[in-house]
Amino acid sequence: GLRPGAPQAEDHMSKRALKSFVAFSTQMKDFRDKAFEMKVDELLFHIIETMNLMDHFDAISKSKAEFEERRENVQELRQAAKKYATSGNALLRDSSLNDIFDSDSALANFLDDVALVSDVAEANEGEEASGDR
Repeated sequence: GLRPGAPQAEDHMSKRALKSFVAFSTQMKDFRDKAFEMKVDELLFHIIETMNLMDHFDAISKSKAEFEERRENVQELRQAAKKYATSGNALLRDSSLNDIFDSDSALANFLDDVALVSDVAEANEGEEASGDR
């Protein structure tokens, strides 16, 4: 609980915003709990399905082509996650909550790899753009 005299969320957020925040926080805790039980690819699929990401992407995409690009990106992410299927559960039970992503967990390694691939792709796009001038 909060220490005596600590600010109360109700004093700073509307009831509607607080309700949404609590629901979001509960969902994030569920994902974290599942990460101790599931492999990276299973966890990613669980998150995609639970959050209805494909429906969300369909709703926010301005065109069929934009939705297709988003769908392909999700598929690429899922393919990348499959490389970690034999690396054990996404998070390790022995890591403290403060250093989950500093650990040598499968999820930490996956996120490092995805970030690295993203950085390389951005660098390549930058080189292509400057080369077109």
